[in-house]
Formats: sequence, structure tokens, C-alpha cells
Amino acid sequence: MKRQPLASAPATPVTLGIEGGATNTTWAILDAAGNVVGKGKGNNSGNLHHLDDAQLASLFASIRAGIGAGFRVAAIGGAFAGCHLPAAKLRAENHLRAVWPDVEKIVVGEDTRSAFAAAHGDKDGIIVIAGTGSNVQGRNGDRWEKAGGWGHLFGDFGGGYDIARRGLEAAYKHFDSTGETGLLAQAFLEKSGQNNLVEFVTWILEHDSKTEVASLVLAVFEAAAKGDKLAHAALAEGAAHLADRVLFVARRLGLKKPDIGIIGSLPEKNPFYFAMFEKEVRKRITAGRLFIITLPGAVGAALMIPGTALSDSAAQPAKKGEKAVKVMKAGKAIAATPYAQATTEERNPRSGGLDKKSVADLVALFVDEERQVEKALKKAEPSLVAAAGKIAAALKAGGRLFYVGAGTSGRLGILDASEMPPTFNVPPSLVQGIIAGGSEAVFKAQEGAEDSADGGRDAIRSRGIGKKDIVVGITASGTAPFVRAAIEEAARIGAQTVLLVCNPNYPKLKAAKTVVVLPTGPELVTGSTRLKAGTATKLALNLFSTIAMIRTGRVRDNLMINVRPTNVKLKDRARRLVKTLTGVSDDDALKRLEKTKWDVAKAVDLKK
Repeated sequence: MKRQPLASAPATPVTLGIEGGATNTTWAILDAAGNVVGKGKGNNSGNLHHLDDAQLASLFASIRAGIGAGFRVAAIGGAFAGCHLPAAKLRAENHLRAVWPDVEKIVVGEDTRSAFAAAHGDKDGIIVIAGTGSNVQGRNGDRWEKAGGWGHLFGDFGGGYDIARRGLEAAYKHFDSTGETGLLAQAFLEKSGQNNLVEFVTWILEHDSKTEVASLVLAVFEAAAKGDKLAHAALAEGAAHLADRVLFVARRLGLKKPDIGIIGSLPEKNPFYFAMFEKEVRKRITAGRLFIITLPGAVGAALMIPGTALSDSAAQPAKKGEKAVKVMKAGKAIAATPYAQATTEERNPRSGGLDKKSVADLVALFVDEERQVEKALKKAEPSLVAAAGKIAAALKAGGRLFYVGAGTSGRLGILDASEMPPTFNVPPSLVQGIIAGGSEAVFKAQEGAEDSADGGRDAIRSRGIGKKDIVVGITASGTAPFVRAAIEEAARIGAQTVLLVCNPNYPKLKAAKTVVVLPTGPELVTGSTRLKAGTATKLALNLFSTIAMIRTGRVRDNLMINVRPTNVKLKDRARRLVKTLTGVSDDDALKRLEKTKWDVAKAVDLKK
């Protein structure tokens, strides 16, 4: 008898939650029992203001691909930045239905609604968001009210920007009245890398965006921890104003004893501020529990669907060192992240027991390990030739070279770009560096900046990159969203693109027309790509920019004839260059330079 093929198991019905924020989009799926059975990230941010229809469709398609065929999406809760107005909600819902045409129920709203659902589920209550800005929202039955969240100029009380601004005002008032730089002012100077409050004024005028000013709140917290009264007062004022907004919402909704969920970097990372805020709230209203919201926003988005609830195991509070949500495998392995697959993240078998080695052994090991850099460059020689040729051709045709990177990669790009004007006397605009997190990231790590795909796209647009230009994206692992998005945006505009990575397993990127892979292998200190990967990257950038300068006529023989003689050493070099290339005396070389206003190339070509 002929055996009948086994019927495939029916797909498991799940509720999909999607939270789209300003920097990324996350998703989670819940089964009927309320267990989180999958989670992941989309391929773009989720701010509806910044996504055209094609990008929004691509985002949802990437989520569907990530979920796979083993699940049937029965309901979708979506919370997105920029999803306030009915038209935006309808647009999001239509795109969701296009990707999941058989879905039974869709609920969409602004991104704060997922935070509310994560805090309270379908119950009434209040949430407080306190990060760069602030916002307070509450619900009582079908009624919603909000207070604050009107922007940093007059409505983000108790957020990072507001507290930093209060601290700055207090620091300068103290300086005006005493002539002294107190602890708070010293903390601001340390964070900004400035030497005094006079220099700091110039710096702050150049870094006056909401995000940059808000980052200075860390200085306020540090000064307060050292006992500075001005810093403590700035925090107390911010907490009091934020607590006022809780009072306003509770009063307008008629909530008698609301539970209050709190989310945002200020209360999450600073227990001192949480305690201060709770004290101010309880002065004003009779409140229930005040707690940090621990559930991921994507899970909260799933809970926007009426009747959806978490299982007891998934809903339990996070313990120390554990996630708040337990991710179930549901009979299949969860795919490894691109980071886990990167050779730059692997352990180096040659460097076990570093902490037990002598200094001499460590030096010998590090010196020997650098041989891998030479091997990597040799292996990448054909692609280096292709990239260098394209860069030189772009500059010859009147284009510009832009390096884009994050962390060490970004700093190396900035370094190479900054050396072009004094070395080859070219304008600073010819070779430019873009680093995730802005100029602050050159001196101090800006955590999370490399994860901002929107930041990468915005940087390309803001720099006015055009079709004549060439963009070199630098990312050791090949995974930095800031860099990948920048390359995609540059390609969309029509600029030429190069991707430089040190990980052969990097996720492929169609927008990168030329890819240079420097297979430097695992680092001696696992994941520290400032080591071999950094060395190889610096050599590659040296090669790119120097060959471009050679091919555009700024080197004659092996001499830098376009050097800018701005100091005694460089003036002496310029004189020797003219003497060597023309055969004139030392005095005649000096006369030529003075006649041409120290333009070496013109001095060399000057008729005798």
C-alpha cells in the first residue's frame, strides 16, 4: 500500500507586537498562552515621519521574514513614533494588512501606547517617560490625557535636556557671583573637553541641539553624587516639575490611587533620581505603585490587542542579571545575531590566559599578532586596488571623499580626513569624516550611536553628499546600522560607495558597490577591534587618501609638493623640496617660496 505523505503541522497562531522608535524597530510574538515565542529587529527605524511607503513596506516585510513560516499572525499591535494622527494610523494599518492580508485584528497607535500596555496591560494607570525629553500619559476607561511632552523649549520638564539646562544656568550664575568654577561647572568642562567656562560657551553654542545638551545631564548626576548643592537643586527642580505633570494627569482623569509605570534612561540608570521623583509624586497625590517598566516595548505593543495577557513566567519581574521576558524557542532554534557570527567577536586561540602572562610575553604576543594585518592586506589587495582607483577617480572628477564610521572606525576616518589639509594643502571639505554620535564621539564613546540607522541617513543628507562624491563606510564587524544606513542613503542619492570591513561573515549590503574585506581574525582581547582590525583599517585609509592625492597631482616624485608650511618644521621641508626638485641654492629656494607666498608647487614651476 502506498504511504500517504505526512501532513505538515499547522502554523501556530500568534499575536505580533511591533514597536517602531526613532532609532530602530523591534518585534515580539506571543502565543495563545502569553509566552513570548520569538523576537527580533526590523531593517529600519519605525518613525513614520521618516519612512516613505517603500521603506515602510520593506520594514514590515523584513519582520515577516524574521518570524518565519512556523507562525500564523492572527493579531498585530503596532506602536510607532509619528503615529498620532488618524491618517498616520490608517497608513500604518494599510501597510500591515498588505504584508499580513489574513490578519484578524490590528491596533496601531503612537509609540507611548506600547509603553503603557507594557506597564498596565488593559488596566488604568499612568506612565512617565523621562529620557532626553519627558512625557506623562494616563488612561481611565476610554479617556486618555497627557501632560508635558511639548518639546524641549518649554515642555519637557524633568527630562535630560531640562535638567542639563537648569544645571548650566546654575553653574554660570555661581561663576558670575563668585568667579569660581564649582564642582558642577568642572563636570561640564570634563564632559565637553573644554578648558574653562569661557571656552565652554563657544562649545555649547556649537552643540546646542536637544540631544547634545541633554547628554550633559550626566555631568549633573556626577556632580550631585559628589555632594554639589547646585546639581542636587537642578535634579530636585526637574523631579518636582515632572511630578506636577503626574498630578495634572491624575486630576484630569479622576484617578484616585493610580499605579505609575516609569520608563526612560534617567530613572532607569539613576536610582537616586527615581527616589527623588517618587518622593515628589507622593507629596502631590495618593499613588499606588511606582515602578520601572521592564517589559520590552514590542511585548507591550502585542498587549495593545484587547484580551492579550502574558503568562505568569513571562510577566514576572526581572531578577538581577535576567531579562524581564523569557523567550521560548517553540521547537526551533533562534538564529544567531550577525554579531555572534563575526570573526571579530570570536575568541583568539593564541591569547588564552592573558592575565597570567608576563609583560615581556605580552609584548612578544602583540608584536607577533600584527603579522595577521599584513596577511589581511595582501589578501585584500585586488579590492583595495578597485576602491583606491574609484576614490582617486571621484576626486579627479571634482567629487569629495567621505569616511563614515562608528567608534574606533569613525575615529580613524576623522583622523585620516583631518590630516589631509596640512599634509597636502587641500580644503577640509575635500576629505571629510562622519562619526556616529557627532564630534563628541571622537573623545568619548557615545553608547548606542552606532545603532541609529536614522542617524546614518541623516548625516549623509545633512552633509549634502551628491552624485560626484564617494562614501567609504567603515565597520569592523560589517554590522553597524549607522554605517550601513549611510551607505544605503549615499547609494540612493547616486554617490559611489565602498564598504570596508574586517569580518568575512559580514551581512551582505547591495548598496556597497565595492567591498574591501580585511580578514584580520579574532583579536587578542576578544572583540577589541581597536587592535588588529584598527591597525589594518588605518593602513587601508592611509592607502586610499594618499593614492588619491598622488593621482590628483599633489605628489611629485615621492615628495609632497602641496604641503602647507604653517610652522618652522614645514617651512624647512618646503625649502628642501624646492631645492631638491629645481636644483637651485638654499637662498634661491627661499626667494621662490616668498615670491609664491609659500606655494611649493608654484615655487617649483617658477621660471628661473
